[in-house]
Amino acid sequence: MKKVFSLWIFAPLKALPVILFYITAWILPISVSSFVFGKLSRMLGPLLKVHALGLKNLALAFPEKSPEDHEKILQGVWENLGRIAGEFPHIPKITKNATYVTVKNKHILDAVMKIGKPVVFMAGHLGNWEIPHYTLINNQYRIALISRPPNNFLIRKLFDWVRSHPFTTVFFKGPEGSRHIMQHLKMGGALGVLFDQRLSDGDPLPLFNHPALTATGPAKLAKKYGALMIPVQIERLGNKVQFQVTFHEPVETDGSPATIMTTFNQLLEGWIRQRPEQWLWLHKRWKI
Repeated sequence: MKKVFSLWIFAPLKALPVILFYITAWILPISVSSFVFGKLSRMLGPLLKVHALGLKNLALAFPEKSPEDHEKILQGVWENLGRIAGEFPHIPKITKNATYVTVKNKHILDAVMKIGKPVVFMAGHLGNWEIPHYTLINNQYRIALISRPPNNFLIRKLFDWVRSHPFTTVFFKGPEGSRHIMQHLKMGGALGVLFDQRLSDGDPLPLFNHPALTATGPAKLAKKYGALMIPVQIERLGNKVQFQVTFHEPVETDGSPATIMTTFNQLLEGWIRQRPEQWLWLHKRWKI
């Protein structure tokens, strides 16, 4: 009985605010939805307990900056997160419009996709991380994504529906998902990875001169299947609905997985330093 209540009573109640938010953001024009929810998040975010964690992380990464600088950056983080939420229902429209999204170094993308080797595209939680994979599918390239599904089955169905596309496959984290990922790369497929989150069983690799538990799995997969590893940088240009997706040259994969991922951490750090208000500072990245 408890399971029935959880599935059919509590789950819909928990999902209702998310669904209402999605519908509201979908009804609003793109720029209005991004602006409104960005400002709301900027106003309400600092009231949450996790705000203190963000300030702690910023003090660790940027000890040379003042507490006022840290606060200003984190307010920008909250606004960026709100804008991402407001833009979520509009991502397909945003990514098909060159007014909103420009692609830098597209020749690298075209070249690596024609080689016939498996490719691992490595991106971080910057700008709006829902955008980069649409750059591929809008150019008729297929890609698989790795996702951790929401616990709420209704929210999961909403996310599955929003991200559904004939050229996109989603593999969920876990043993079964890992088997599908390996098979996908073995067949020469492209895989999109957000590599910048803490992994409890990762390797303690440097990020902002401090050890951060980092997943080495992507590098191990690339070495095993001879995949190219392409860094993908996403930036919000100004405080508006305008983005640049940059494809960088492949990272050398002759070294150990830890060496490869240290290189990616260095790239990530450089991207963050350019636009610190666009990274997700609100998680326990440096917890060992």
